[in-house]
Amino acid sequence: MNRGEHGTVTGRAARLSAIAAAVIAAVLASIAVGGVTATSAAWTDQTYASATVSAGTWPALGSCTAMTAASVPVGTCTITAMTYDAWGPKNKHLRNVYLTFQVSAPASTSYIAVQADLSAATVGTDTSDGPWSWATAVTLPSSQFTPTSTCAALPLVTGRTVAGWNWADSPRVFFSLADSSSAYQGQPSCR
Repeated sequence: MNRGEHGTVTGRAARLSAIAAAVIAAVLASIAVGGVTATSAAWTDQTYASATVSAGTWPALGSCTAMTAASVPVGTCTITAMTYDAWGPKNKHLRNVYLTFQVSAPASTSYIAVQADLSAATVGTDTSDGPWSWATAVTLPSSQFTPTSTCAALPLVTGRTVAGWNWADSPRVFFSLADSSSAYQGQPSCR
């Protein structure tokens, strides 16, 4: 500060001190009466988040639609179980896959349209040697299930069960798979 010969504040320094005191007093008064609000940046950084879904129900095994003989959906359908039995030497594996359904209108249901993830099937028995290969797997002809999906889509399969099945007394069908053309004779049933 500029002080005169007797230690007093000169004019310019006095004005600056007065302005600073006034600003501080105004800020303190504004805070006291709630006149100051929070500020935020004029931009935001891009952020990403992810979370595991833990609520609701998800069709882990796949989905199904109960159909009448006229191919009209009827009632509800759920895949309640999907298991398999496996056998065969290395690179010549075979599997029987069993799909169990629950339908709400068994008397009206002629056949069931199916979409399933066969990799979600649980093991019944497995005496096969070595790992299974989905890359070379095919579905085999069956009197109970006809696939409509391609072999390349496996382990995902779409198809339909046999028509006229007694769903009330026998809600389970099966079909077979092979993971190599050397494991079976004939043609695969998938395209």
